[in-house]
Amino acid sequence: MPVKYIRRASICFVLLFLTLTGATARFESGWDGNDTAGWPLTFYEFLGGKRPGPYYGRGLIAGNLIIDVLVVLVLTGLLLLGMNRLRRSRKMSKSGNK
Repeated sequence: MPVKYIRRASICFVLLFLTLTGATARFESGWDGNDTAGWPLTFYEFLGGKRPGPYYGRGLIAGNLIIDVLVVLVLTGLLLLGMNRLRRSRKMSKSGNK
């Protein structure tokens, strides 16, 4: 595998993971609410607000984080595959028009 492809896949994965996580995260514990992060599964949870007893949520949920990473890896692969097919079809259409 060329280094260029690995670099492109890594950058795409990080951007996609951060974008999806950031777009679906809620940080409301400062306003008497809950903090959650993760897509499609919640992999971080902090329960704020007034509750009886010292219950702070589950924190980092490793199983859900692994599933989220795997889902984003599949999405990254599909995105890169689609981009490569589009690039190839444009190349073929340009060479066919000459």
